[in-house]
Amino acid sequence: MWHGLTFQLGDLHFVAPIMRGLEIAPTGVVQPLPLRRGWVKGMMYINGEIYTLIDFARLLGISHAPSGNRANLLLHSNHRDKQALRKALLLDSPIGVRSFARRAPADTMPVAVAGFPALLQPFLRAQWLEGEAVWGVIELAALMNSEKLRNLG
Repeated sequence: MWHGLTFQLGDLHFVAPIMRGLEIAPTGVVQPLPLRRGWVKGMMYINGEIYTLIDFARLLGISHAPSGNRANLLLHSNHRDKQALRKALLLDSPIGVRSFARRAPADTMPVAVAGFPALLQPFLRAQWLEGEAVWGVIELAALMNSEKLRNLG
């Protein structure tokens, strides 16, 4: 059995294995940033630290109907690199914790995870069928530390 943080974006279901540096937080006051990429929502002060907010749907180029729920943040702090920017994914869905009955997928990534955006393919290590839903097992640390998210300007 393994545990992951779960969230949804449109019809896509994601699960991120629970790891050090990953937290859930509610949204607050967002400070907009000038001259930024469209998927960078702004900056936010959370728990004594400054985080860059990334609109996950816009990053992936997915248009979706807002769920009507209050947005949540999935925070990632890179504890190994103190100089690295702290990033938060802005999600318009609830974030939950879920246990999966089978062993976690191996670290080997499949050639492609069907139905998920191409931008995410390098960060998806498996697809997971649980009930009727197909879950993309996403490596959030790798995504948050990727070249795409380091170049925010």
